[in-house]
Amino acid sequence: MKLTGKKTTVIMAVVLAALMTAGCASPGDRSDGGTTANDVDYVLVNDDMLDEETMDKIEQIKDKKGYGIIKKDDCFYYIYIGMGEKRTGGYDVEIISVKAVDGKIKILVEEIEPDKDDAVIQVITYPFQVLRIEKEYSGDIVVVNGSDEEYEAISDLI
Repeated sequence: MKLTGKKTTVIMAVVLAALMTAGCASPGDRSDGGTTANDVDYVLVNDDMLDEETMDKIEQIKDKKGYGIIKKDDCFYYIYIGMGEKRTGGYDVEIISVKAVDGKIKILVEEIEPDKDDAVIQVITYPFQVLRIEKEYSGDIVVVNGSDEEYEAISDLI
């Protein structure tokens, strides 16, 4: 059977459509044993995007390892996640993922630490991140690192 141009185009379109839909699921929807996780959109907030009152709150808690909502406005929650006081530079908190899981907001972070042989500045540092999420995501917040250790909620101190 010889395929004409129109038939070839139709067959290719059907195959392409089948390939595109074969693995389709909502990109944020995942299921493992009945637990549904949806990706939560977030924005990392720079210091210059925060008002003086919020920066004062960070100043009060930056020496403690933990997390808390440091600001709420009409549309967003601003969540502080900090590693506490460190004796040198080379530390950082990296946000790996933010997901809505069973009515909670689960934030996975990676704690960056300098290697033993790294040349680092000898000064006390307070590595932290502030992220902004929409208020539509409500519920308890859980922050864990790559070792599945939970950060302490320090909202009471704010």
